[in-house]
Amino acid sequence: MLSRQKPATGPGSSTPAQESKKKKQMPTLEEYLDKRDYTGAITLLEVSRICCVFIFNQLKAAHYRKEGRKEGRKNRFCI
Repeated sequence: MLSRQKPATGPGSSTPAQESKKKKQMPTLEEYLDKRDYTGAITLLEVSRICCVFIFNQLKAAHYRKEGRKEGRKNRFCI
């Protein structure tokens, strides 16, 4: 019978605190292609493109604020 007084310890047991310390790295495009996970590769590329557009828009807005002028056109850059 298992004791509720003491947590299990051993090579296979891990606590949530230990699991949170292990950072899961985002797979690279090459890793997806090596695994022949083409859907994952396409998704990674789409997310990367969306992030690039967001960063571009943020940089453009910061540039306009630095120059002291309004952003001009309302529609944003879109790829």
